[in-house]
Amino acid sequence: MAGLGPDMSALILLSRENLVACLGKIPGRKQLILEPGLTRPLDRIAGMSVLTKAGVETVLKLERGVSPPLQPNVTRVYLISSNLIQAKYVADQISSSLDESGTGREVHVVLVPRKLSTISSLFEEEGLSGLISVHQFSWEFIPLDFDLLSLESPGFFRNQYLSQDHSGLVSVARAIWGLQSIYGEI
Repeated sequence: MAGLGPDMSALILLSRENLVACLGKIPGRKQLILEPGLTRPLDRIAGMSVLTKAGVETVLKLERGVSPPLQPNVTRVYLISSNLIQAKYVADQISSSLDESGTGREVHVVLVPRKLSTISSLFEEEGLSGLISVHQFSWEFIPLDFDLLSLESPGFFRNQYLSQDHSGLVSVARAIWGLQSIYGEI
């Protein structure tokens, strides 16, 4: 992105490194099941080649109620936003795959932008606490143009102003702090 302002590619590199580090905590080959709303921002920070280097073999779209087939010796990883509705979809998929096979393999859930205790409580209530490892990943500001940055958080306005849920401000503050640590005071 050429322009008159500073080069914002460092933000993409930092987000990419954070994603690789998060996926690196999960051993073995991975099947990534991605919330559809996170596809575009993830594509901006890490293409399939980066995901492949992190051990991801396949990327699938999260669909309600449908649990995709799992290959042997592959770890299932869900990448979803930090909201209860998406967490419930994931819990339902994991529960349905337990019913089919009778046994459970460990599943990893990566929450964007951060872990919430309500989601961990949901997994416990569903009886999945021993099968799910919860991680968090948050990207930095994503450059959309040389003078336009975004956190790609579609529900932020609704949560902040309509629902009076201020939990998203933590991610905004962390992203601003990260921006200032790279480029100086803004």
